[in-house]
Amino acid sequence: MDISIGRPKSVRRSSDSYYPYTDRVTLGHRRSSRCAGHIIMMKPGAFLLLLAAAVPAFSTENTPTPKRQSLETITDMYLFSLPLPQFTAKRDARDPAALDWTSDNCTLSPDNPLGFPFVPACRRHDFGYRNYRRQNRFTVAAKRRIDDKLLAEFCTPPPLDATQTLILP
Repeated sequence: MDISIGRPKSVRRSSDSYYPYTDRVTLGHRRSSRCAGHIIMMKPGAFLLLLAAAVPAFSTENTPTPKRQSLETITDMYLFSLPLPQFTAKRDARDPAALDWTSDNCTLSPDNPLGFPFVPACRRHDFGYRNYRRQNRFTVAAKRRIDDKLLAEFCTPPPLDATQTLILP
């Protein structure tokens, strides 16, 4: 890197100029600029190299970078934390595509007994079973937790809008 520091004689003093820090001198292919009372002269390529070396030092050290969530974390969040309508939206979008979204709905049970829509809960249940198996996390405790989530969703009546009537025996 070709850097020389000093005061060349061809540069006007800052007191000679109306704007004190606008002194610029071009010496062939070199550029110089006023910096803290001295003139720093270097080739343009050397300046870019110096700048590139300084950028990582001033990068975002203290700003948190978002960490990519693992598929296990996403599976748990979708299975146990998301409300059923939001899970259904994620399922319809296949977001993320790396998860297993296949389902046979409610297998041998009716899909809509007495007006209760079981299909979304069954799809989430299948999502839990299939992804826990793919992630090698399907244990007795995990199965129980997934089944308990299904049972809780079966026992929660769906929200009714003004045009629906729920018939109970």
